[in-house]
Amino acid sequence: MIISLYKPLGVSTHSFIKAYSDKIGEKATHTGSLDPMAEGVVVVLTGEDRFKKEKVGDVDKEYEFEILAGVQTDSWDLLGIVEKVAVLDGLKVDKVVESALPTFTGQIEQKIPRFSAKRIDGESYFDKAKRGESWAQATQKVTVKSLELVSSRIVTRDELMGVIKLKVSKVQGNFRQEEIIDRWQKVLEGFDGAEMTVLKVSAVTSKRTYVRGLVRDMSRKLNLPMTAFSIKRVRDGDFCLNNILRD
Repeated sequence: MIISLYKPLGVSTHSFIKAYSDKIGEKATHTGSLDPMAEGVVVVLTGEDRFKKEKVGDVDKEYEFEILAGVQTDSWDLLGIVEKVAVLDGLKVDKVVESALPTFTGQIEQKIPRFSAKRIDGESYFDKAKRGESWAQATQKVTVKSLELVSSRIVTRDELMGVIKLKVSKVQGNFRQEEIIDRWQKVLEGFDGAEMTVLKVSAVTSKRTYVRGLVRDMSRKLNLPMTAFSIKRVRDGDFCLNNILRD
């Protein structure tokens, strides 16, 4: 059987699929992970269809994601320790980002984020990064077929802190949650600006593309602190939000 499920924010794809497998009493796999802080369409294969994983997964993925401008974390999403903050008053961030988006399309050699489920020497990148270790991060060729700025909005410090606490509190497992919330709290309390900009972007990519990796590369190229505020996969091949099963 091949179906699509909606992975909620807060759970790893591995744990999500295992729970579904236990529920139906049958082995299951999936065609592409989503970060704990991401949500959306996950294609699930059970029974003999598990062996079609590579073929079924070799399709375009579509995402809607938001970028928080003015803050950079070590994981490039909200589930990270804040490393850099900048007041961007007077800078039309939406125009700057929109004009740069075409430069991030096409085939690229993307470095896998330090905080990810990718494994090396028997453990995840995340575990090594959490200990502060350095290593040669693997890269992989991916294709970004389109990037489009959808909208922009303003969030206040209080609104932002509320979202961070809500989202981080939903994350299952040991992901430095207390340290992350404490750092965000201290940074935002001392932040000179009253508001920050959130940009919504739509993207169509090949398999294995990291949205956090795109945000990281944009941030570095534009020399602007940015981090992923939200990530939602809205389509995986022919599977989309309209024909999904919400487990």
